[in-house]
Amino acid sequence: MVTMPSVGRARERPPTSKALTSVSMVEILVDDGDDGSEVDVVEAGELGTVTATADLYDDRLGDTVGCDPDGCTAALTRDGDMSEDSRWSCAPELGGLCSISYDRGAEYRIDELQLGDCGSRAQGRTENVHPGLCAWWRVKPYV
Repeated sequence: MVTMPSVGRARERPPTSKALTSVSMVEILVDDGDDGSEVDVVEAGELGTVTATADLYDDRLGDTVGCDPDGCTAALTRDGDMSEDSRWSCAPELGGLCSISYDRGAEYRIDELQLGDCGSRAQGRTENVHPGLCAWWRVKPYV
């Protein structure tokens, strides 16, 4: 299981609302487990289901800058969709520490995490964000 504290950029929202952390996509690159002489790195989803969970998330729906159908849940970081309607969003004001967990159901050596976000949603919905303008952060584990 991979657990990350709040990731992404905290965004300042309008004065009537709180700071929000938002992540559109998480790719988990792992050693494929093949005992060959080379380390082959693949996305964890290629080896089976990866379950994403978070206790806290923005439960607003799409008609109020949230996400449909259940709010901005952790599962949306693994759906392959980089649009503004598909993200995990959280703020400590929701009731505690914002963290997100990923479970592959087996142990794998993590090579790298890639976190993606497309545009600031601080002022509401972002229109026509081109995927090339998305920000990606690469996180390498300590060895």
